[in-house]
Amino acid sequence: MTGIGLSGAGGHLGAALVRAIGESPLRSLSGGCERPDAPAVGRDLGDRAGLRPLGLLVTADAGALCDASDVVVDCSAASATMALLPVAVARPTPLLVRTTGFGAAERVAFVEAGRSHPGHARGERADRSWRSASRSAPRRRGAKALGGVMVTARHGETGRRRRVGRGAARASTASLLADPEVEVVYVALPNHLHVGFARKAAAAGKHVLVEKPVALTRAELAAFDGIDPRLRIAEAFMVRHQPRWQALRARLASGEHGEVCTVSSLLSFMMTREDDFRTRPEWGGGAIYDLGCYTAMAARFVFGREPLRALAECHRDARGIDMFSSVILDFGRGRHAVFAVSLAQASAQSLQVVCERACIDLPKAYVPSRTEPNLIHIDRSQDHAKSDLTTLEFAALDHYEAEVTNFSRAVRGETVPFYGLDDARASMAAVDAIFESARTGAWAAVEGA
Repeated sequence: MTGIGLSGAGGHLGAALVRAIGESPLRSLSGGCERPDAPAVGRDLGDRAGLRPLGLLVTADAGALCDASDVVVDCSAASATMALLPVAVARPTPLLVRTTGFGAAERVAFVEAGRSHPGHARGERADRSWRSASRSAPRRRGAKALGGVMVTARHGETGRRRRVGRGAARASTASLLADPEVEVVYVALPNHLHVGFARKAAAAGKHVLVEKPVALTRAELAAFDGIDPRLRIAEAFMVRHQPRWQALRARLASGEHGEVCTVSSLLSFMMTREDDFRTRPEWGGGAIYDLGCYTAMAARFVFGREPLRALAECHRDARGIDMFSSVILDFGRGRHAVFAVSLAQASAQSLQVVCERACIDLPKAYVPSRTEPNLIHIDRSQDHAKSDLTTLEFAALDHYEAEVTNFSRAVRGETVPFYGLDDARASMAAVDAIFESARTGAWAAVEGA
């Protein structure tokens, strides 16, 4: 069993990795470390991840973590990574770095470290790439497996070689795109790089799953004009691949609860790392690109049509990114979606759908439980003082896995939930209108509506 140590164990990704490693029969946690002034130092790793105590305390001693681990995964901040690098290079423990935000000089330091200790794994991984790349999609009886999957990373020529599914992922992105055994590329780069690399992959004949937001503007998607129409290109909104979301859509389409009238949603978390790529406006940082694309997609998903116009207010910080944003999407005839997103408040998520004859709530709508049932609450009462509540339960799941499974089956020609380039264009049209309204202070029309 491989003992994995986590550098940056006190962050959101560190907590997610603690949970993921705990679920694996082939890996175990050997410990975690943080910078000396981090609040997580001295706390149990399990407590930080919302689990039972594991008897492993977060330490500030990176050397001790390396000595106790078979491999160290670094998911800290760029400055912390650079402090860790010489400690790790002095030891035989492999180091996998998946932090972003490095400058040119820091990348040179990585190359030099690799030369001095070739047993180490060096390279940046884009946010969110590990969670899907670290496991292959489940195989269904009778389904043909994909020959290979490539996961992109920034400065991939210095990235670690690894195997994903049945295909060998090499350090050179150019050689991977030329490899006929690689059928699918998952693009998990910072937002401003999505279109350029996805277009390159499509030009090489690969199906492409692109992290959200698929682009920074709708106009950027013109880059896909003229690609082979047989290729599957999709924006990676994993939430809509939850069976719960699919059941919600089917229930609304049945008309059992009457027409959808209002959708309201909230999605937020506290972004604490100053060198997070989401702090850089030129990289597509900010709450709308990171969270508002989800809530806008949810509104479109629930109403089953596109909004006509948007009204938005964005509060930007000194860096120029929106930290708090509030939006109204107008779907016509008085039907509205209202949502708020933030990178500067406590973790919160909600999705409520009010129909003519029922109020429907999805607890933990955007980040469902992987250990407990996920729910839909339906209240048919027409009296504020009473409830007529029905609760539907859905099994705990990893919705990233569900997304990758559906995409794999779509590539094989099976009938599964699939959202292609037309959906991506509609998604970005709504985002464009949100930003235009925030700029002008007036309603902005949604292109193509």
